[in-house]
Amino acid sequence: MLDIKDNKMCCGCEACSQACPKACIEMRVDDEGFFYPVIDYAICVDCGLCEKVCPVINKREALLVREAYAIKNPSKFIQQQSSSGGFFSLVSEYVLQNKGVVFGARFDKDWGVRMDYVEERNDLSKFRGSKYVQCRNEETFAKAREFLKNGKLVLYTGTPCQIAALKNFLGRDYTNLITIDFICHGVPSPGVWQKYLSEQKNKLSLQSIANEKDTFLSSSLKERLEITGINFREKAGFGWEKFGFIIRGMSVSKMDQNQILFSEMHSHNPYMKGFLSNITIRPSCSLCPAKGGRSQSDISMADFWGIKEIDKRFYDPNGVSLVFVHTEKGDSIMEKLVCEKKSVTPDDIVFTNISYMHSSPLHPKRIAFFSRWKSESVVKLLEEFAKPSLLDKLKFIIRMILIKLNLNYKLNKLLKKR
Repeated sequence: MLDIKDNKMCCGCEACSQACPKACIEMRVDDEGFFYPVIDYAICVDCGLCEKVCPVINKREALLVREAYAIKNPSKFIQQQSSSGGFFSLVSEYVLQNKGVVFGARFDKDWGVRMDYVEERNDLSKFRGSKYVQCRNEETFAKAREFLKNGKLVLYTGTPCQIAALKNFLGRDYTNLITIDFICHGVPSPGVWQKYLSEQKNKLSLQSIANEKDTFLSSSLKERLEITGINFREKAGFGWEKFGFIIRGMSVSKMDQNQILFSEMHSHNPYMKGFLSNITIRPSCSLCPAKGGRSQSDISMADFWGIKEIDKRFYDPNGVSLVFVHTEKGDSIMEKLVCEKKSVTPDDIVFTNISYMHSSPLHPKRIAFFSRWKSESVVKLLEEFAKPSLLDKLKFIIRMILIKLNLNYKLNKLLKKR
Protein backbone atom coordinates (compact mmCIF):
# COMPACT_ATOMS: atom_id res chain seq x y z
CA MET A 1 0.00 0.00 0.00
CA LEU A 2 1.02 3.61 -0.43
CA ASP A 3 3.05 5.23 2.31
CA ILE A 4 3.73 8.86 1.41
CA LYS A 5 6.33 10.19 3.83
CA ASP A 6 7.34 13.14 1.62
CA ASN A 7 4.81 15.28 -0.26
CA LYS A 8 7.27 15.55 -3.14
CA MET A 9 6.52 11.88 -3.81
CA CYS A 10 2.84 12.42 -4.70
CA CYS A 11 1.69 14.34 -7.80
CA GLY A 12 -2.02 14.19 -6.88
CA CYS A 13 -3.06 12.30 -10.03
CA GLU A 14 -5.77 10.32 -8.16
CA ALA A 15 -4.93 7.10 -10.01
CA CYS A 16 -4.61 5.29 -6.69
CA SER A 17 -8.08 6.29 -5.48
CA GLN A 18 -9.62 5.19 -8.77
CA ALA A 19 -7.75 1.88 -8.87
CA CYS A 20 -8.58 0.81 -5.31
CA PRO A 21 -11.06 -2.12 -5.46
CA LYS A 22 -12.26 -1.41 -1.91
CA ALA A 23 -12.72 2.34 -2.44
CA CYS A 24 -10.72 2.95 0.72
CA ILE A 25 -8.59 5.82 -0.61
CA GLU A 26 -9.97 9.32 -0.21
CA MET A 27 -8.37 12.48 -1.60
CA ARG A 28 -8.11 15.10 1.16
CA VAL A 29 -6.83 18.66 1.23
CA ASP A 30 -3.58 19.35 3.07
CA ASP A 31 -2.42 22.58 4.73
CA GLU A 32 -1.23 23.96 1.38
CA GLY A 33 -4.55 23.42 -0.39
CA PHE A 34 -3.44 20.36 -2.41
CA PHE A 35 -5.15 16.97 -2.52
CA TYR A 36 -3.40 13.84 -1.23
CA PRO A 37 -4.58 10.24 -0.84
CA VAL A 38 -5.61 9.09 2.64
CA ILE A 39 -6.08 5.35 3.16
CA ASP A 40 -8.69 3.78 5.44
CA TYR A 41 -6.53 0.93 6.76
CA ALA A 42 -9.53 -0.77 8.36
CA ILE A 43 -10.86 -1.52 4.87
CA CYS A 44 -7.60 -1.88 2.91
CA VAL A 45 -6.75 -5.45 1.85
CA ASP A 46 -3.17 -4.56 0.83
CA CYS A 47 -3.68 -5.62 -2.81
CA GLY A 48 -0.96 -3.26 -4.01
CA LEU A 49 -2.92 -1.78 -6.90
CA CYS A 50 -2.45 1.75 -5.58
CA GLU A 51 1.32 1.33 -5.84
CA LYS A 52 1.15 -0.25 -9.31
CA VAL A 53 -0.65 2.74 -10.84
CA CYS A 54 1.43 5.45 -9.13
CA PRO A 55 3.50 7.38 -11.73
CA VAL A 56 6.02 8.42 -9.08
CA ILE A 57 6.75 4.86 -7.93
CA ASN A 58 6.54 3.43 -11.45
CA LYS A 59 8.33 5.86 -13.73
CA ARG A 60 7.97 5.11 -17.42
CA GLU A 61 10.78 5.04 -19.97
CA ALA A 62 11.27 8.19 -22.03
CA LEU A 63 10.05 8.04 -25.61
CA LEU A 64 12.06 9.57 -28.44
CA VAL A 65 10.84 12.68 -30.17
CA ARG A 66 10.08 11.46 -33.66
CA GLU A 67 9.15 14.83 -35.14
CA ALA A 68 8.68 18.42 -33.99
CA TYR A 69 6.40 21.00 -35.60
CA ALA A 70 5.12 24.54 -35.47
CA ILE A 71 1.31 24.43 -35.94
CA LYS A 72 -1.43 26.99 -36.61
CA ASN A 73 -5.16 26.31 -36.61
CA PRO A 74 -6.74 27.59 -39.85
CA SER A 75 -9.56 29.18 -37.81
CA LYS A 76 -8.57 32.60 -36.47
CA PHE A 77 -11.49 32.42 -34.04
CA ILE A 78 -10.20 29.17 -32.51
CA GLN A 79 -6.68 30.60 -32.37
CA GLN A 80 -8.03 33.56 -30.41
CA GLN A 81 -9.93 31.27 -28.03
CA SER A 82 -6.90 29.00 -27.49
CA SER A 83 -3.78 29.55 -25.41
CA SER A 84 -1.39 29.10 -28.33
CA GLY A 85 -2.11 28.10 -31.93
CA GLY A 86 -5.22 25.95 -31.50
CA PHE A 87 -3.59 22.53 -31.94
CA PHE A 88 -5.75 20.86 -29.26
CA SER A 89 -8.92 21.78 -31.15
CA LEU A 90 -7.58 20.29 -34.40
CA VAL A 91 -7.09 16.86 -32.84
CA SER A 92 -10.30 17.10 -30.81
CA GLU A 93 -12.40 17.86 -33.87
CA TYR A 94 -10.87 14.90 -35.71
CA VAL A 95 -11.78 12.63 -32.78
CA LEU A 96 -15.35 13.94 -32.53
CA GLN A 97 -15.85 13.64 -36.29
CA ASN A 98 -15.07 9.95 -35.83
CA LYS A 99 -17.73 9.62 -33.10
CA GLY A 100 -15.13 9.66 -30.36
CA VAL A 101 -14.91 11.32 -26.95
CA VAL A 102 -12.53 14.04 -25.74
CA PHE A 103 -11.27 14.43 -22.15
CA GLY A 104 -9.93 17.78 -20.97
CA ALA A 105 -9.86 20.28 -18.11
CA ARG A 106 -12.77 22.65 -17.47
CA PHE A 107 -13.95 25.04 -14.78
CA ASP A 108 -16.65 23.82 -12.40
CA LYS A 109 -19.41 26.00 -10.92
CA ASP A 110 -17.04 27.30 -8.22
CA TRP A 111 -14.25 27.99 -10.74
CA GLY A 112 -12.19 25.06 -9.58
CA VAL A 113 -10.69 22.89 -12.34
CA ARG A 114 -11.82 19.33 -13.08
CA MET A 115 -11.33 16.74 -15.80
CA ASP A 116 -14.42 16.02 -17.87
CA TYR A 117 -15.34 14.67 -21.29
CA VAL A 118 -17.40 15.87 -24.25
CA GLU A 119 -18.88 14.17 -27.30
CA GLU A 120 -20.10 17.26 -29.18
CA ARG A 121 -18.02 19.83 -31.09
CA ASN A 122 -19.90 22.77 -29.55
CA ASP A 123 -18.75 21.68 -26.08
CA LEU A 124 -15.03 21.88 -26.89
CA SER A 125 -14.88 25.55 -25.91
CA LYS A 126 -14.95 24.66 -22.20
CA PHE A 127 -11.61 22.86 -22.61
CA ARG A 128 -9.84 25.61 -24.57
CA GLY A 129 -7.42 27.88 -22.78
CA SER A 130 -4.89 27.21 -20.02
CA LYS A 131 -6.14 26.83 -16.45
CA TYR A 132 -3.34 27.43 -13.99
CA VAL A 133 -4.76 25.41 -11.11
CA GLN A 134 -4.20 21.73 -10.29
CA CYS A 135 -6.98 19.74 -11.94
CA ARG A 136 -9.05 17.13 -10.11
CA ASN A 137 -9.13 13.86 -12.08
CA GLU A 138 -11.83 12.22 -9.99
CA GLU A 139 -13.25 9.22 -11.93
CA THR A 140 -12.12 10.12 -15.44
CA PHE A 141 -9.48 7.37 -15.74
CA ALA A 142 -12.15 4.77 -15.04
CA LYS A 143 -14.58 6.51 -17.41
CA ALA A 144 -11.97 6.61 -20.19
CA ARG A 145 -11.33 2.88 -19.72
CA GLU A 146 -15.06 2.23 -20.03
CA PHE A 147 -15.20 4.12 -23.33
CA LEU A 148 -12.10 2.33 -24.61
CA LYS A 149 -13.48 -1.10 -23.80
CA ASN A 150 -16.65 -0.19 -25.67
CA GLY A 151 -14.61 0.59 -28.77
CA LYS A 152 -14.89 4.40 -28.64
CA LEU A 153 -12.05 6.52 -29.98
CA VAL A 154 -10.76 8.44 -26.93
CA LEU A 155 -8.57 11.54 -26.73
CA TYR A 156 -7.25 12.20 -23.23
CA THR A 157 -5.38 15.46 -22.65
CA GLY A 158 -3.65 16.48 -19.44
CA THR A 159 -0.39 17.18 -17.63
CA PRO A 160 2.51 14.75 -18.19
CA CYS A 161 1.96 13.16 -14.77
CA GLN A 162 -1.75 12.69 -15.52
CA ILE A 163 -0.97 10.92 -18.79
CA ALA A 164 1.67 8.72 -17.12
CA ALA A 165 -0.86 7.87 -14.40
CA LEU A 166 -3.56 7.07 -16.98
CA LYS A 167 -1.18 4.70 -18.78
CA ASN A 168 -0.37 2.92 -15.50
CA PHE A 169 -4.05 2.79 -14.58
CA LEU A 170 -5.08 1.22 -17.89
CA GLY A 171 -2.29 -1.35 -17.68
CA ARG A 172 -2.30 -2.01 -21.43
CA ASP A 173 -2.17 -0.23 -24.76
CA TYR A 174 -5.39 0.64 -26.57
CA THR A 175 -5.29 1.31 -30.30
CA ASN A 176 -8.31 3.60 -29.89
CA LEU A 177 -6.61 5.83 -27.27
CA ILE A 178 -4.84 9.08 -28.20
CA THR A 179 -2.94 10.87 -25.44
CA ILE A 180 -1.72 14.47 -25.51
CA ASP A 181 0.09 16.23 -22.70
CA PHE A 182 1.42 19.78 -22.56
CA ILE A 183 4.81 21.10 -21.56
CA CYS A 184 4.08 21.82 -17.92
CA HIS A 185 5.66 24.44 -15.65
CA GLY A 186 3.90 23.03 -12.57
CA VAL A 187 0.45 23.00 -10.98
CA PRO A 188 -0.63 25.68 -8.46
CA SER A 189 -2.55 25.02 -5.26
CA PRO A 190 -6.35 24.82 -5.67
CA GLY A 191 -6.67 26.24 -2.16
CA VAL A 192 -4.58 29.30 -2.96
CA TRP A 193 -6.57 29.81 -6.17
CA GLN A 194 -9.91 29.73 -4.35
CA LYS A 195 -8.72 32.19 -1.73
CA TYR A 196 -7.27 34.51 -4.35
CA LEU A 197 -10.56 34.40 -6.28
CA SER A 198 -12.56 35.06 -3.12
CA GLU A 199 -10.43 38.11 -2.32
CA GLN A 200 -10.83 39.42 -5.85
CA LYS A 201 -14.59 38.91 -5.78
CA ASN A 202 -14.89 40.77 -2.47
CA LYS A 203 -12.79 43.63 -3.86
CA LEU A 204 -14.92 43.83 -7.01
CA SER A 205 -18.09 43.77 -4.92
CA LEU A 206 -16.90 46.68 -2.77
CA GLN A 207 -15.94 48.64 -5.87
CA SER A 208 -19.40 48.04 -7.31
CA ILE A 209 -21.07 49.20 -4.10
CA ALA A 210 -18.91 52.34 -4.01
CA ASN A 211 -19.91 53.15 -7.58
CA GLU A 212 -23.64 52.57 -7.01
CA LYS A 213 -25.63 55.63 -5.88
CA ASP A 214 -28.83 53.76 -5.02
CA THR A 215 -28.25 52.70 -1.39
CA PHE A 216 -31.10 50.16 -1.48
CA LEU A 217 -29.51 48.51 -4.49
CA SER A 218 -26.02 48.78 -2.98
CA SER A 219 -26.91 46.64 0.03
CA SER A 220 -27.47 43.59 -2.16
CA LEU A 221 -24.68 44.04 -4.70
CA LYS A 222 -22.19 41.81 -2.93
CA GLU A 223 -24.58 38.86 -3.12
CA ARG A 224 -25.58 39.65 -6.71
CA LEU A 225 -22.08 39.93 -8.22
CA GLU A 226 -21.64 36.83 -10.38
CA ILE A 227 -18.48 35.65 -12.14
CA THR A 228 -19.33 34.31 -15.59
CA GLY A 229 -15.89 33.74 -17.08
CA ILE A 230 -12.17 33.53 -16.26
CA ASN A 231 -9.30 33.54 -18.73
CA PHE A 232 -5.70 33.07 -17.62
CA ARG A 233 -4.49 33.66 -21.18
CA GLU A 234 -6.57 36.50 -22.63
CA LYS A 235 -5.25 37.61 -26.02
CA ALA A 236 -7.76 40.36 -26.88
CA GLY A 237 -6.21 43.68 -25.94
CA PHE A 238 -2.96 42.03 -24.83
CA GLY A 239 -1.76 39.71 -27.58
CA TRP A 240 -0.56 36.11 -27.52
CA GLU A 241 2.87 36.78 -26.02
CA LYS A 242 1.85 39.42 -23.45
CA PHE A 243 -1.40 37.79 -22.43
CA GLY A 244 -3.69 39.03 -19.71
CA PHE A 245 -5.64 37.64 -16.76
CA ILE A 246 -9.36 38.41 -17.09
CA ILE A 247 -12.44 37.99 -14.88
CA ARG A 248 -15.83 38.48 -16.52
CA GLY A 249 -19.13 38.84 -14.75
CA MET A 250 -22.67 40.13 -14.72
CA SER A 251 -22.88 43.91 -14.75
CA VAL A 252 -24.27 45.47 -11.58
CA SER A 253 -26.54 47.94 -13.36
CA LYS A 254 -27.26 45.78 -16.41
CA MET A 255 -27.56 42.23 -15.17
CA ASP A 256 -28.14 40.84 -18.66
CA GLN A 257 -24.67 41.80 -19.91
CA ASN A 258 -21.36 39.97 -19.61
CA GLN A 259 -18.67 42.51 -18.81
CA ILE A 260 -14.98 42.51 -17.94
CA LEU A 261 -14.83 43.04 -14.18
CA PHE A 262 -11.06 42.69 -13.81
CA SER A 263 -8.23 42.88 -16.36
CA GLU A 264 -4.50 42.75 -15.75
CA MET A 265 -1.40 41.81 -17.74
CA HIS A 266 -0.15 38.42 -16.51
CA SER A 267 3.25 39.82 -15.52
CA HIS A 268 1.51 42.29 -13.17
CA ASN A 269 -1.01 39.87 -11.67
CA PRO A 270 -0.12 38.54 -8.18
CA TYR A 271 -1.60 35.08 -8.77
CA MET A 272 0.27 34.61 -12.05
CA LYS A 273 3.49 35.95 -10.52
CA GLY A 274 3.16 33.43 -7.67
CA PHE A 275 2.66 30.60 -10.17
CA LEU A 276 5.48 31.58 -12.54
CA SER A 277 7.94 32.11 -9.66
CA ASN A 278 7.10 28.62 -8.27
CA ILE A 279 5.75 29.82 -4.94
CA THR A 280 2.36 28.13 -5.27
CA ILE A 281 3.20 24.98 -7.26
CA ARG A 282 2.90 21.45 -5.87
CA PRO A 283 6.02 20.06 -4.13
CA SER A 284 6.20 17.10 -6.56
CA CYS A 285 6.55 19.50 -9.50
CA SER A 286 10.18 20.00 -8.45
CA LEU A 287 10.76 16.26 -9.08
CA CYS A 288 8.34 15.61 -11.93
CA PRO A 289 8.28 11.89 -12.83
CA ALA A 290 7.07 12.46 -16.39
CA LYS A 291 9.36 15.01 -18.06
CA GLY A 292 11.13 14.52 -21.39
CA GLY A 293 8.75 12.00 -22.93
CA ARG A 294 8.39 9.87 -19.79
CA SER A 295 4.64 10.31 -19.81
CA GLN A 296 4.71 8.27 -23.04
CA SER A 297 2.07 10.52 -24.56
CA ASP A 298 1.52 10.26 -28.28
CA ILE A 299 2.01 14.00 -28.61
CA SER A 300 3.20 16.89 -26.41
CA MET A 301 2.04 20.45 -27.11
CA ALA A 302 3.07 23.93 -25.98
CA ASP A 303 3.30 27.57 -27.00
CA PHE A 304 5.96 28.08 -29.66
CA TRP A 305 7.74 30.97 -27.99
CA GLY A 306 10.47 32.33 -30.22
CA ILE A 307 8.85 31.39 -33.53
CA LYS A 308 9.19 35.02 -34.67
CA GLU A 309 12.98 34.74 -34.51
CA ILE A 310 12.98 31.34 -36.24
CA ASP A 311 10.57 32.09 -39.08
CA LYS A 312 8.94 35.52 -39.32
CA ARG A 313 6.65 34.29 -42.10
CA PHE A 314 5.19 31.55 -39.89
CA TYR A 315 4.80 33.80 -36.86
CA ASP A 316 1.20 34.72 -36.06
CA PRO A 317 0.16 37.26 -33.38
CA ASN A 318 -2.87 35.04 -32.71
CA GLY A 319 -0.58 32.24 -31.52
CA VAL A 320 1.52 29.31 -32.72
CA SER A 321 1.62 25.81 -31.20
CA LEU A 322 4.73 23.70 -30.71
CA VAL A 323 4.17 19.96 -31.14
CA PHE A 324 6.43 17.00 -30.27
CA VAL A 325 5.41 13.63 -31.73
CA HIS A 326 6.47 10.56 -29.70
CA THR A 327 4.70 7.61 -31.34
CA GLU A 328 3.61 6.15 -34.68
CA LYS A 329 0.04 6.87 -33.61
CA GLY A 330 1.02 10.50 -33.15
CA ASP A 331 2.53 10.53 -36.64
CA SER A 332 -0.69 9.10 -38.04
CA ILE A 333 -2.79 11.77 -36.32
CA MET A 334 -0.56 14.56 -37.62
CA GLU A 335 -1.01 13.32 -41.19
CA LYS A 336 -4.79 13.61 -40.86
CA LEU A 337 -4.87 17.22 -39.65
CA VAL A 338 -5.63 20.08 -42.02
CA CYS A 339 -3.52 23.00 -40.80
CA GLU A 340 -0.44 25.11 -41.39
CA LYS A 341 2.56 23.07 -40.31
CA LYS A 342 6.32 23.57 -40.25
CA SER A 343 9.00 21.06 -39.22
CA VAL A 344 11.48 22.35 -36.65
CA THR A 345 14.72 21.13 -35.05
CA PRO A 346 15.99 21.02 -31.43
CA ASP A 347 18.01 24.19 -31.99
CA ASP A 348 14.75 25.98 -32.83
CA ILE A 349 13.10 25.14 -29.53
CA VAL A 350 15.76 24.57 -26.90
CA PHE A 351 15.94 28.10 -25.49
CA THR A 352 12.22 28.66 -25.01
CA ASN A 353 10.88 25.32 -23.79
CA ILE A 354 13.11 24.19 -20.95
CA SER A 355 10.13 22.76 -19.05
CA TYR A 356 9.95 19.86 -21.51
CA MET A 357 13.01 18.32 -19.84
CA HIS A 358 13.46 20.11 -16.53
CA SER A 359 11.32 20.33 -13.40
CA SER A 360 10.62 23.69 -11.76
CA PRO A 361 12.64 24.33 -8.58
CA LEU A 362 10.57 25.35 -5.58
CA HIS A 363 10.79 28.99 -4.56
CA PRO A 364 13.12 29.50 -1.55
CA LYS A 365 10.36 31.41 0.29
CA ARG A 366 7.65 28.89 -0.50
CA ILE A 367 7.45 27.48 3.04
CA ALA A 368 7.20 30.97 4.51
CA PHE A 369 4.34 31.78 2.13
CA PHE A 370 2.36 28.67 3.00
CA SER A 371 2.86 29.25 6.74
CA ARG A 372 0.85 32.49 6.40
CA TRP A 373 -1.51 32.06 3.44
CA LYS A 374 -4.57 30.98 5.43
CA SER A 375 -4.47 33.84 7.94
CA GLU A 376 -3.38 36.68 5.65
CA SER A 377 -4.29 38.06 2.24
CA VAL A 378 -2.81 35.86 -0.48
CA VAL A 379 -2.73 38.85 -2.84
CA LYS A 380 -0.48 40.78 -0.45
CA LEU A 381 1.65 37.73 0.32
CA LEU A 382 2.18 36.92 -3.35
CA GLU A 383 3.18 40.52 -4.03
CA GLU A 384 5.62 40.30 -1.14
CA PHE A 385 7.20 36.94 -1.93
CA ALA A 386 7.12 36.98 -5.74
CA LYS A 387 9.32 40.05 -6.00
CA PRO A 388 12.84 38.68 -6.69
CA SER A 389 15.95 40.09 -5.07
CA LEU A 390 19.06 40.94 -7.12
CA LEU A 391 20.67 37.70 -5.88
CA ASP A 392 17.58 35.73 -6.93
CA LYS A 393 17.76 37.27 -10.40
CA LEU A 394 21.46 36.40 -10.74
CA LYS A 395 20.88 32.81 -9.61
CA PHE A 396 18.01 32.50 -12.07
CA ILE A 397 20.12 33.73 -15.01
CA ILE A 398 22.95 31.33 -14.18
CA ARG A 399 20.53 28.43 -13.80
CA MET A 400 18.84 29.20 -17.14
CA ILE A 401 22.20 29.23 -18.93
CA LEU A 402 23.20 25.87 -17.45
CA ILE A 403 19.79 24.30 -18.13
CA LYS A 404 19.71 25.48 -21.73
CA LEU A 405 23.17 24.11 -22.46
CA ASN A 406 22.17 20.76 -20.96
CA LEU A 407 18.75 20.76 -22.62
CA ASN A 408 20.20 21.22 -26.11
CA TYR A 409 22.27 18.06 -25.59
CA LYS A 410 19.33 16.06 -24.22
CA LEU A 411 16.87 17.10 -26.92
CA ASN A 412 19.30 16.17 -29.65
CA LYS A 413 19.57 12.70 -28.11
CA LEU A 414 15.79 12.35 -27.85
CA LEU A 415 15.02 13.42 -31.40
CA LYS A 416 14.83 10.55 -33.86
CA LYS A 417 17.74 10.40 -36.33
CA ARG A 418 16.48 11.18 -39.82
